[in-house]
Amino acid sequence: MKIRPSTHNRDLLSQDCYSSFPISLPALIYLALAICPLRAAPVGLMVTSAEHTAARSWVAAKFEGTVSANPGTGSLEIPEQNGLRRPTSLDVRETFRKNSEPGGPLRIGHETYLKGLYTGSVTRLAVHLPRAGKTFEAIAALGQDWFGRGNNADHAFFTVETGRGEIARSGTVLGGTPGQPVRAALEGATDFFICVRSFDNAPIPPTSLWADARVMLEDGRTIWLSELPVEPLAGPPSTEPPFSFIYGGKSSSELLQGWAVERRSRPLDDLRTEHTCQYRDPVTGLLVRMTGVEYHDFPTVEWTVYFENNGNVDTPIIENINALDTRLERNGEGEFVLHHAKGSQTESNDYEPHATTLDAKQAKEFVSLGRPTDQDLCYFNVKWPGEGLIVALGWPGQWAASFTRDESRGLHLQAGQAHTHFKLHPGEQVRTPLVALQFWKGDSTRAQNIWRRWMLAHNSPHPGGNPLGPVLWSCYSSGNEEYAQIDEQKNLGAIERSLSAGIKLDYWEMDAGWYVNNGKWVNTGTWEPDPTRFPLGLRPMLNFAHSKGLKTHIWFEPERVTRGSWLWENHPEWLLTCPDSAAAKLQMADSRLLDLGNPAAYKWMVAMLDGYINQGIDVYRTDFNIDPLPFWQAADAAAPDRAGITENKYVVGFLGYFDELARRHPNLLIDNCASGGRRNDLETMRRSIPVTRSDYWAEPSGAQNLTYGLASWIPLYGTGTVAYDSYTNRSAWGPWPGIAWDLRKPGLDLATLRLITEECRSVGKYFYGDYYPLTPYSTANSVWMAWQFDRPDHGDGMVQVFRRSESAYETSVYRLNGLESDATYEIRNIDQPEVSRKTGRQLMDEGLRVTCPVAPAALIFTYTIVTDK
Repeated sequence: MKIRPSTHNRDLLSQDCYSSFPISLPALIYLALAICPLRAAPVGLMVTSAEHTAARSWVAAKFEGTVSANPGTGSLEIPEQNGLRRPTSLDVRETFRKNSEPGGPLRIGHETYLKGLYTGSVTRLAVHLPRAGKTFEAIAALGQDWFGRGNNADHAFFTVETGRGEIARSGTVLGGTPGQPVRAALEGATDFFICVRSFDNAPIPPTSLWADARVMLEDGRTIWLSELPVEPLAGPPSTEPPFSFIYGGKSSSELLQGWAVERRSRPLDDLRTEHTCQYRDPVTGLLVRMTGVEYHDFPTVEWTVYFENNGNVDTPIIENINALDTRLERNGEGEFVLHHAKGSQTESNDYEPHATTLDAKQAKEFVSLGRPTDQDLCYFNVKWPGEGLIVALGWPGQWAASFTRDESRGLHLQAGQAHTHFKLHPGEQVRTPLVALQFWKGDSTRAQNIWRRWMLAHNSPHPGGNPLGPVLWSCYSSGNEEYAQIDEQKNLGAIERSLSAGIKLDYWEMDAGWYVNNGKWVNTGTWEPDPTRFPLGLRPMLNFAHSKGLKTHIWFEPERVTRGSWLWENHPEWLLTCPDSAAAKLQMADSRLLDLGNPAAYKWMVAMLDGYINQGIDVYRTDFNIDPLPFWQAADAAAPDRAGITENKYVVGFLGYFDELARRHPNLLIDNCASGGRRNDLETMRRSIPVTRSDYWAEPSGAQNLTYGLASWIPLYGTGTVAYDSYTNRSAWGPWPGIAWDLRKPGLDLATLRLITEECRSVGKYFYGDYYPLTPYSTANSVWMAWQFDRPDHGDGMVQVFRRSESAYETSVYRLNGLESDATYEIRNIDQPEVSRKTGRQLMDEGLRVTCPVAPAALIFTYTIVTDK
């Protein structure tokens, strides 16, 4: 399968401005190929049978206690090299390559090939087929410039061999020549060798290319050699539980072997099956229950582990609980690469993506600070050659995770609540974080889009049973006013101004400060409307918004309690405190934490919020501007044998009150803020959306960076802007964009503002599609940044392109993804009336050329399929 030299990097930016990158043009081309491998254009993203098989094997092993035999997929093996030195694992990793060669894609002469092998120091390669082979075909050539071998003066010949001996031989192949076709009749063989031999028998072997190397099986299937794994092959999942703990000083791996286990399964619906494994300690009565869900429409499995004391006395100490404790094993090539992302810290590079290669004996560790996505996202993608595993945690508390390479081919994964060392009282129960795994094969970008689809289908809130769609929200722009100065009339006036200006909104949000306080919005804990500013409470404003066709969106922060508030004065027994030294360091000297693990506090909060929602609140916005960890730790300090209990019960209470509000109000949507994106773990995302994805949201380049990093993991989020220009607003668009425009400001161009909101509405649907980054991530203002949202089920999509303020280049080219090759698409720049047409193949191979003479600028291109031919 060869391609023109100009189409190496379909999935990544190909700019006319290569000199803006600190690497050479060939290196940039190869980097593009390495990050986003070339592939045939898919029609949608279908989960493969191999991915379902991997997930099913995991469930069978971990929940059902049975090991599934690995399906016969074939393999490549690197045997002894006929008297030449056998390549070490380092040699193989550095020189034996699939679909590429050192420094670039596979090239023979002027042709570039999508598929094939670069053998490096491997002169004899064994091929093992899953079924009887019919024919083998390839283009054989000598590689260029590897330790001086394969240059124009070299010559060699290529052979195909079976147990019967040599069955095919090429003519003499010279270095620098186009190569020769090699074809062999396999006659039912399942094992054969492909070899390259030098005429001079030099001790350093020649480097060879086997381009388009493939086998046709007797059953008609085609197997590409570059798609076969390299031996030794990874084994199937073990039946060891995927969690661990220490109990009474003994490890669970030792204890559980002697405990009775009960396994059961039941269908939840057509798409999900629940599996339960229950272990019981015959001595103390401790019950350990792992409850999981297997998804049938996605290669995904999840579980939570519960510990319950069914005895009559306190249990021994339970400690070092890992909700996830398992080992991955790769095949005999490549290395594990961990993809992870920064959390939300109110910075321009929030959600910045990172990739860490895990070499032998190396480890990467993560610990959150108490709010789960403050330091790092608790979402990971472990990639190794040809496949990978997405790992996500649901724990709105302090979690820890580690990824540790062993000396061989294994990677040890551990994750759970960061600190656990406690006994359980009779009848007491605790739980672990939720763990979700998604198995994938092939391309990591495709895997992230399958993850996005799973998030939208099975995790994102569906108030009233309906999936969320794009909306536009707004709030009162306080300007230089303190939030605590907002009142009923200011909100009503702002709503009227927006509607009179022709700006159509879906939701009206009233932010912090509406309650009784000391003149500062941060003084929380008295959840009563200020009688001076809201003399009749919230109901008049809620009714007015509804009368104008708007839904209501009201801010609360019930967990943080400050000095002088009603909760502070009347219910100190419900409040958690932290040491004065910690409070001073965290600037929380006048703050307490409402203990959601306290049944009385939990009951009061649910009743308080229920009463307000009954008045007509459509979106309950909960903020969390406090670090909870020192409060939890201080509560446990007096009882060293209960470390981690306060946090555990708090997390259960937090998730429980969300669930109770949803039960009482099925149409309610919960907006989870937490200082802008700091509590976006998987459990919280199942119950809410982060309408403010980060508190860094007013600067355009930073807004672009946030979308780039977050969209791979959390498809449904909100953004906001206070700016009035198109560039800043387009940089902040997303599934739930918001505007905080003060329309009292003189000199505003209302026609332009109306156009901005209309454009925003027109493209909102695309943010729910598949997401493809088209450029590298960058915080620099001298680059272009672009991405694509594609809806294959609708045959349309959108490309967002940003030329940043310091970019010196006026043109760039973007090769699109996910299109139907033979279909014709209409492409429209939403700023221009002209419509162009290109085939999917043209857009993916030749790309979308964008010329923009001004900077900064934000361009949006929409495309729609117009024919199937």
